[in-house]
Amino acid sequence: MSNSNDEQAYLFKAFLFALTLSIIGFFLTLCYNIALSRMLTPESYGNFKTAETFVGLAQMTVLLGGNFATFSIFPKLLKQNRDFMVWEYLRFYMLIGVIVSLCVGGVLTVIEYEDTKRLTDYHPILFAVFAIPFAAALRLLRDTAIIKKRLIIAYIPKQLGYPLFILLALSIFYSLHIELTSNVAIFIVISNYIFLTVIVFSIMNVKESGPESQQKRKYVFHRYWLNYAFPMMFVFVLNMLMSQMCIYLLEIFGSEGQIGYFAACFTIVQIFIVVQSSVAGIIQPSMSTAYENGVAQMSKLNGQGVRQLFFISFILSSIIVIFGEQLLTFFGKEYSDYYLSLVVMVFAYFIQTVSFLQQAWLRHSGHAKQALYGALSAVIINIALLLFSIPSYGVFGVAMSVLVSFVCMLFINTILMKKYLGLYGWALHLKDMRFSF
Repeated sequence: MSNSNDEQAYLFKAFLFALTLSIIGFFLTLCYNIALSRMLTPESYGNFKTAETFVGLAQMTVLLGGNFATFSIFPKLLKQNRDFMVWEYLRFYMLIGVIVSLCVGGVLTVIEYEDTKRLTDYHPILFAVFAIPFAAALRLLRDTAIIKKRLIIAYIPKQLGYPLFILLALSIFYSLHIELTSNVAIFIVISNYIFLTVIVFSIMNVKESGPESQQKRKYVFHRYWLNYAFPMMFVFVLNMLMSQMCIYLLEIFGSEGQIGYFAACFTIVQIFIVVQSSVAGIIQPSMSTAYENGVAQMSKLNGQGVRQLFFISFILSSIIVIFGEQLLTFFGKEYSDYYLSLVVMVFAYFIQTVSFLQQAWLRHSGHAKQALYGALSAVIINIALLLFSIPSYGVFGVAMSVLVSFVCMLFINTILMKKYLGLYGWALHLKDMRFSF
């Protein structure tokens, strides 16, 4: 019982640490987005956000789910003192990240050339490809650090270092009166990822444990890792498409100005994604063990995570709804006209955040393929609604489409969680509040 309480206490303290740094990082991110929106036109800012968002999606995709599988595979390897396998795992997925990134870059180059018949006046998304392998490696190293309980290394570089680097670069450009474009801004992002990846890799001191690793490498089952991780990647990609599809379809059926306005709203509600990442990053390493110990242990761990998600999200939702118009005004006067769209998106992401752990439980309990059903259905519904709503209602139509899609995903995942794991993934379990809040 003492060990269980100690573990619960660690999870709570780790969550507070991660959440604090993540929220600070979010406000720094908000600051550099506000600065960019004022230094760029709405069209250029929309192009930059499209490229930066693309890096966020691609950095996970090129790893083919390897970063998600770490939370299930690494704890077992570390418990067995098989550190050489940890290094082999990291090297294997980093190599995959580089290879897939090169393929993505080639495909985008061909698409750009076929669209313009010339390779000039590039969209920043083409340059963003160079950031993908470094962003992917940084994410993989971060998840490794979380599992090893090295939270400072896991959170400070990306949550604080990334936005501070961009703010520093923007201040230099502003003070020297250098004109900023969306392509220059994305080059700042590329330099940022390269710098942070090198720093974190050096600090982590990732290497083989000894010469015996060469003989043991033949026992490494790369195919098993891929089979385990691949479905997880598809679940994540579908979840990311829920928000990113809005930007891509606005690019096609709307206007670049609308992308900029939507990007401002989305930047604000990204605080919910920060909260999700903070809770999931701490909870996920314990999910596999809890699943092996039965429903009671899963319920206890899940209850702590859901309570944290609920209470923090409720406070943030209230703040954004009350001060949302003022927050949008920071991006520019015309942005405040989209306050109603922001409120709808806040409601949508509150629902999605409270139920966020459902898919994580399905993934880490061996039901990743089943989790695809909820994610895929939500994406299909979202795309269908967007095709109708964007031409008629613009940004507000996008916000409503996201809300309906998240409600559908909540309903489907609730059924899957109850059927395969025997509990409701959004339950607060208030009787266990002694463990947190």
